[in-house]
Amino acid sequence: MRLSVQEPTRLSDSVLWDLQDKAYLSFGPSAWTEKSVPFYLTSAPLLARHFASLIAAYLSDSLQAGILDLNKPVYFLDIGAGAGRLCFQILRELESLLSHDSNLSSLGYVYIMSDIVESNLEAAEKNSYLRRYVEEGHLDFAYYNALETDVIKLRHSKKVLEPSKLENPMVAIATYLFDTIVQDLFKAEKGQVYEGRLALFADKVEKDISIDDPQIIQHLESEYSWQLIENLEDYYSHKALVNVLNEFKERYDLAHFLFPTGAFAVIERLHALSNGRCLLLAADQGGEPKHKRKTCLPALSLHSTFSLPVDYEIVEIFLKNMGGACLLAPEYDKSFVVSASVLSEKEKYPQLLRTFDQTVSYFEVVHYWYCCNELEKHLEVKNPSLHHLYLLLKQGNWDPSVFHMFYTCVEKQWGEASEDDIFLFEEALEKIWQRHFPLSKDDAYLPLNMGVLMFHVKRFDSAYRFFQRAAEIDSEFALAWHYQGLAALRLMRLSESQRCLKQAQNLDPSLIPTKST
Repeated sequence: MRLSVQEPTRLSDSVLWDLQDKAYLSFGPSAWTEKSVPFYLTSAPLLARHFASLIAAYLSDSLQAGILDLNKPVYFLDIGAGAGRLCFQILRELESLLSHDSNLSSLGYVYIMSDIVESNLEAAEKNSYLRRYVEEGHLDFAYYNALETDVIKLRHSKKVLEPSKLENPMVAIATYLFDTIVQDLFKAEKGQVYEGRLALFADKVEKDISIDDPQIIQHLESEYSWQLIENLEDYYSHKALVNVLNEFKERYDLAHFLFPTGAFAVIERLHALSNGRCLLLAADQGGEPKHKRKTCLPALSLHSTFSLPVDYEIVEIFLKNMGGACLLAPEYDKSFVVSASVLSEKEKYPQLLRTFDQTVSYFEVVHYWYCCNELEKHLEVKNPSLHHLYLLLKQGNWDPSVFHMFYTCVEKQWGEASEDDIFLFEEALEKIWQRHFPLSKDDAYLPLNMGVLMFHVKRFDSAYRFFQRAAEIDSEFALAWHYQGLAALRLMRLSESQRCLKQAQNLDPSLIPTKST
């Protein structure tokens, strides 16, 4: 039976947006551990390195322009920070970059993890991997609704950030934000503009799921219809939006396009908060390229939540009309668009422009992921060498997810590894571990596998540390305690070995050391 969820409705008035908020509020941290909400690309170590490099370049430009006071803090606002994995990665990268920059090493900075989901903020505040940054004053937390909140109240420092009162330029970070907040839909055809209307249906829905239950999202089907806009000049009360709409209409004889009104509202709120001195780093699902606008209608990407592509050509026009600029990679990949926007003239930021060319434009994060996926597809035909895998990991800034992807491939060759390969991987494993941000007990397998590799090549100190880390992530992980005990035994730490092996046996009586161990 096909269930009607919504009659044809202007997209910005759709029930979708309420369902989205309800979904995130009900999921909390389980959104990324149980509900399969995408997060890999927006928390990848390579993206964090790109973002940290862009932040450092922006701060250097601001210092050169005389608008950065080294005696006042700079705030980095992560909007919809979620579990905190990107925050963790960026803070790691920034710590190194700024400490080695003689001009910026004395600068105080505060990264603000913000969210509309209270349980996300509570989990982040308790997270042991973030605690050091909180204690050092480099991390704080705040409730922040990007479409409504004007005043930001920091929970630890108790400071209040108000519009036009920031003493330094700021940085805002918004990943998978613009493609999950309100948009409108239009069709431009022969000088006329039509409003897109969305009807929603659901099929194969369980009887106990109502149309206002966020669980219905994954069952949704959409249909579009069009209504002529008689008076375009009065469609939006905000003239800046009408101007963007008119400018875009003039570019095409026939085009379907999403209009990211939510993104515009966020940008204007950031402009007010920073007094126009803001770097906005964003990453979203992007819109169709120009040659496909005639035929392609936007599709809802459904998981436990949903997303709609963001048309960055329109965002670029909006920022230009505000006196700012949006930096995009040439011929960017629409599946994951990374942008750096300034809310004032881009000519004032030469280092930012150069750094964007050297990072995002040079090698997009999504292209690294394509390389990894393509390589994985051919593992049955030929395994890449250990040196090849080492270089792949290095290219991705020591990505734990990529190590997990190719662990079996490494393990198969490990018995034949040369001393050079072992030396490189011992160093690489520590770097990968430094970027590991566990979200669940399942993440204990990463350090366990690292420890197994080190144990087999008699690097017992390294092995012991990795097994210990696995047990810290999951204190009931019997195998981690077991291997930790065996490594301790090889290091002649007999009481420690006995303690760990006993703990392993208490958790799993089948784990009894053999005489050979």
